[in-house]
Amino acid sequence: MSHANIPGYSFAHSDTQYAAGGVAIYTKDNISHVVRHDLSEILTKAESLWLEVTLNGTKTVISVIYRYPAPQYDFFTKELENILHNLNDNKVTYYICGDFKINLLQHESSQQVKTIPMQCLPTTAHN
Repeated sequence: MSHANIPGYSFAHSDTQYAAGGVAIYTKDNISHVVRHDLSEILTKAESLWLEVTLNGTKTVISVIYRYPAPQYDFFTKELENILHNLNDNKVTYYICGDFKINLLQHESSQQVKTIPMQCLPTTAHN
């Protein structure tokens, strides 16, 4: 994956199996991070990158996800729920962003939107 070299930032990425694509996160050089390959491997119908950082003494996981435009929505949400349950059980704060290929504007009529894991809402596991 080609990327912009931004002074003062580190580039972490997860390549795709396709000719173009992948996901990436830039982190400030003074923030140490560990790539959580164990979490990325769980999402089989999406590209994802999960970083564990420590901010002000608190372990935090930051993720970016790209879900393929495919019909396996239920499978994707089940895999994502497994990850989020694990993070919640371990009292880890997390932030997830990405392209989930879900039309949130159809929230009244869409079964997909109704089944989004509640953990995808902004959360801190310490509440």
